[in-house]
Amino acid sequence: MALIDSVATICQRLAPLGWSKLLARHGLNLNTKTLRNPRKLEEELAKKLLVDRTVPGFEDFWPDGSCAIQAGRPSRSLLYHAFSSPLVHPASNGTVKPSYYPTLSELDSIENYIYSKNDVSLSDLMPPKKSDTKLVVAVFAYQYRIGARSANGKFASTALSRTGISRVGTTKYSYDPVRRSFWPLSRDASCEIAVMPARYAAYLAEARPPGAEDAILGEQSGDEDRTFLFPIHKLFDGTECLRESNIALKFSERHRNEKLSKFHREPDGAGVRVVDGFDIYKTPFVRDSGAGDDLVRLHRIGSSVLVVPVWHSRLNRVAMAKNQKSGREEIARFVVPAEFGGNRYAGSSFQFLDGKFAERRTAPEYINIRHEVKEARDPNKIKDLNELPWKKFETKVRNGGYEAAHFLDDSCEGCVVVDVSGIEMGEPNKTNFGAFSMVSAPDFFPLVDQADITDWVQQVLGPGGEREQFAQGGPRPLSERRNCVNPNLLRPGVPSVAAFPIRDENNARIESVAAIVGGKSLGGVEHRPAKDLRFVDPSTSFLPDGASGIFDPGWDTSFSGEDKADFLAAYGLGSPFPEDIKLCAALNSFWPSAAPDATRTFGLFPPKWNATTSVPLTDEELGMHPNNPAVRKGLRKANLGWDGEQGPYFERNFRFVNHANIAQSDYVSNALGGRISASGLAHIGALEMFRRMTALRDCIAVIPEDPRRVSSTKLLLVSSEAIDDWSSRPERGDQRLRGAGFLFVFALVDEKGSPSPVPRRWVRRVKKRYTCQVGALGICWKKEVKDEFFSFEARPQ
Repeated sequence: MALIDSVATICQRLAPLGWSKLLARHGLNLNTKTLRNPRKLEEELAKKLLVDRTVPGFEDFWPDGSCAIQAGRPSRSLLYHAFSSPLVHPASNGTVKPSYYPTLSELDSIENYIYSKNDVSLSDLMPPKKSDTKLVVAVFAYQYRIGARSANGKFASTALSRTGISRVGTTKYSYDPVRRSFWPLSRDASCEIAVMPARYAAYLAEARPPGAEDAILGEQSGDEDRTFLFPIHKLFDGTECLRESNIALKFSERHRNEKLSKFHREPDGAGVRVVDGFDIYKTPFVRDSGAGDDLVRLHRIGSSVLVVPVWHSRLNRVAMAKNQKSGREEIARFVVPAEFGGNRYAGSSFQFLDGKFAERRTAPEYINIRHEVKEARDPNKIKDLNELPWKKFETKVRNGGYEAAHFLDDSCEGCVVVDVSGIEMGEPNKTNFGAFSMVSAPDFFPLVDQADITDWVQQVLGPGGEREQFAQGGPRPLSERRNCVNPNLLRPGVPSVAAFPIRDENNARIESVAAIVGGKSLGGVEHRPAKDLRFVDPSTSFLPDGASGIFDPGWDTSFSGEDKADFLAAYGLGSPFPEDIKLCAALNSFWPSAAPDATRTFGLFPPKWNATTSVPLTDEELGMHPNNPAVRKGLRKANLGWDGEQGPYFERNFRFVNHANIAQSDYVSNALGGRISASGLAHIGALEMFRRMTALRDCIAVIPEDPRRVSSTKLLLVSSEAIDDWSSRPERGDQRLRGAGFLFVFALVDEKGSPSPVPRRWVRRVKKRYTCQVGALGICWKKEVKDEFFSFEARPQ
């Protein structure tokens, strides 16, 4: 079928669902005359239009876009923009259903049609022989984005990167056509976490340094001297892709997880002894899709391909392996070393730090050691040490000497490559380049990216101001890092050929793999759209600006190195990854700032902990304990939080705070029990996150306890409640308090605490308590002592 026939079929389906009416506002006629005759439709799609950029969703359509289809330019093609932008919706007088929107396959067909109209041959695209530019084939993760999120920062465009991030989950992926993106909540069961694929396609690209018209999202110092790959023509099957060529694409992948092997290897790992009989170079210590391990699936969508993580009913599970000594299938396990030096963190996580290179993570920095193997062959007989009384638990974990179970978590890293028949461009890393594929932990805030937090920091706190809000870590996105990629990852089907060598054929370091690029500007008027739509964008991202660029050890990937160079590598992440999630969340959402903040769940504050709450979650989001006074009075319901834990609460007439004991909190146990969920947090957007952070900052600024700085305050946020409208609340402290806001209750507590009678929890004595009522225009606050009244402080507007 000719591509125009496919486009006609797509338009015939969508036109009567409100799209014909919407597009008619720009002069595009999708009526019976054009839809029944593909040639008439082709003429209609090519004609000049009077684009009305006041129509919602078209504000950021390129100023020089003037027809429904512009050859080789998806972002200048009105039809493609309408179908692809998450801000554009069909005209409707009633309910708009997901079926009213184009599918990924339909969008792929329209993309191919746009590039077919280029009508070019391979030789037409070849740069001059004396040019520094080289034409290559490359695989890119790509996504059509609104203008504020595009590489040019102004107008809607396709954003592309040689790095894509898929995310693991507990059920099949869910594509939401209304959002034009994947969504982490399952339609069938909201408590499940849907895997999040990344979408890739093959392009002809120019390998060269950037020019003045090239768009790079978050340009970095030195980029002018680096080589980037800039896509110029999408490749797709058939004779319409390139004149004089019949193109056929074959995608393949190879992914690898070697965290468990690295934990035991020496000298290039942690060197912890494994139980005799296990081969640490085989499954499950090394899992490699090239050797048959089931890590990801490739799902073709027309000429593009999805990398889909293989899902399991739990985020982690017990690792089983053939023991060569016993000849039996056994639990993969190791003998826990006794506490020595710095090999423990948060009391009960094994910690490994490279003694020679402090910044490198040459093995998992954290390993779970709280699950004792009692019978080698029976996973059901594993003892959860967290259930021990505190003193026995503490002694057991400190002394070590017992066998602890390993767990699988299905995170991995690798490459996606394409074989293109019909043109001679298949030499690995010279004329044919793969994409770096990361399969990472779930994203609990899919509507908030690292780049969003970075923008807030720069606008509110000023450049470099992240230390005002975050005690550690920060919001730097991976797309702004210029690092090499693990050179030990191999291309599929080509033995011993690195997917990502350290240096190119000109001996220059390859550091731009995680960058995000966009199409060239064609000149003309390029004023910024008057309306900033960044934070009303409902789509999610699988590109590197949605991943963390902070590595200690990290969330999406980590940082390692060898003699030749430092590089990105996932084997430095904790094992299994829920162990990492716990420590990250406990340290004010340390590694990715766009992650849940559970600092107050564990009652952490300076000086013992370099951690304070920076992104306040509500009591329900953290989990309401049955002993919480509000629950006991029937005012609120007990529930588990996003992580399977339950937050802090006052007890004994506000004289004590009861909180989870971080040492005996175990996200691995919670994952095994199916108690980790994204459903309570997924709908929190960037503006709501900013509202919470600002409210917290304003409270810390007015309470008379130094230091009055979010990142170093000793105040523990014990209770956080969202208020719809203070005007309807009888307890408000001042009539001027109105509108939506928050009720925060803070406490100064003793540094020393003691075990609670409630298992796995801790209690601390309250020294002072403050209540803050945060409204739209001001804050009512008071110290909770006899005869104290609320004071009203106006909030900065």
